[in-house]
Amino acid sequence: MKLLSGTKIFIGLFLATFIIFSFTHLGALAYQKITKEKTYKANTMVAAINISGLTKRAAKELVEMRFKEWQTNKEFSLQYKEKTVQFSPSLLTLNVSNTLDNIKEGQTNDLLLSINKVVLQTELAKFKSLPITSLQENQLFADVVEEGQTLDKKTSSYSLVDYLSEGELGKEVLAKTEIPIASNELEVEKTLAEMGKIDILPSSSFSLLKMLEDLEQQSISEDTASLIAAGIYGVVLPTNFAVTERNIGNALPTNVKPGYEAKASVAEKMDLSFTNSNQKSYQIQFKVKDNTLYVELKGETFASLYKVYTENKKELEPKTVIQFDSSLKKGEVKVINKGKNGLTIDVIKETLSSKGEVLKREVVANDYYPPDFRIEAQYLPNEEDEDSTDESSTQVSTEEEATAEEQTTELETEAEQAAKTAEEDQHDLSEDEIVNENEFMDVK
Repeated sequence: MKLLSGTKIFIGLFLATFIIFSFTHLGALAYQKITKEKTYKANTMVAAINISGLTKRAAKELVEMRFKEWQTNKEFSLQYKEKTVQFSPSLLTLNVSNTLDNIKEGQTNDLLLSINKVVLQTELAKFKSLPITSLQENQLFADVVEEGQTLDKKTSSYSLVDYLSEGELGKEVLAKTEIPIASNELEVEKTLAEMGKIDILPSSSFSLLKMLEDLEQQSISEDTASLIAAGIYGVVLPTNFAVTERNIGNALPTNVKPGYEAKASVAEKMDLSFTNSNQKSYQIQFKVKDNTLYVELKGETFASLYKVYTENKKELEPKTVIQFDSSLKKGEVKVINKGKNGLTIDVIKETLSSKGEVLKREVVANDYYPPDFRIEAQYLPNEEDEDSTDESSTQVSTEEEATAEEQTTELETEAEQAAKTAEEDQHDLSEDEIVNENEFMDVK
């Protein structure tokens, strides 16, 4: 009986001890499991930041660090016409808590950013000619935020022309020129019909020969190619486009003003090319009317004004080249080539402010056209002419000697008479002095 009672007591104590131990151990395990921080699943990204396997706290620290690094290295800029304004990425603020609270694990998530619109509007105000009321600001703000969400460190530039309403995108006539068509009007019209309007894209280069090649128009005449080149050159000059190749001929064409020629030739590989460094496009338009080529450049106005003119124009007279022709009579002259004056002229470009102040002055071209020599054919002297010339020279010399002797004799006679007259005058003067002396003595 006592044994049974002891057994019951032992079993009771054992069960009590087991229960207490189990609750204590399992409770600790349960507590550890509950309080252990959660980590993100594989392939969980925030922008380009991999936070897989990180706790929320560690992910927050990593995202904040990477965002600050991006702000340090990122460059933003605004462009309008020829002006560029830089602005700091610090106008973007990261909301890291909301970013991590809205994480979708196993995929790439966007950063939640906000933009300081006032700061960006201050930068926009630096563009004095920008029609700010027509600017789609909200779209610009959204694009800046979207760029920030990628954490891309490349420089980001925003052309404000792209954010203007359609009414502000009208193309103004920036420059125009007209050139009489000297020949091949039909060929000019046909070539221009193939060319149509020329679109000059932002940050691009243009080559006339390349365009003719693309249009399979390499067979056009040099006159037609040069006419089109001169028309394009005339509207490109008063801009900030950089002319990279321009040629002229040996003689100025009669239909082109001095300083504005641009010769082009497919056969001689003489090109007209230029570069548009602006962040906006332009268009060159052509029209043929009344045997005249009209060319216009259209697009957004430039921040600066450009004035082109010529100066230091000088005519160069031709020299005469003499050729002897035995078939000509003595004293006869035959003009083979009348010759033509040459020319030098400077082309000047001035960059002006909106108030008309000269900001820059440069000589963009020094054109030189050599004179065309005058060529004359003259009578070719023979031996008889030379003997006759010698006799004439001898006769002339004898006559000159005789004349010289006569002149010498006359001079000697005149000298003797002058000396005699001087002696008489001296004698008369002595008598007068004596008379005056006697008169003086009488008075005394």
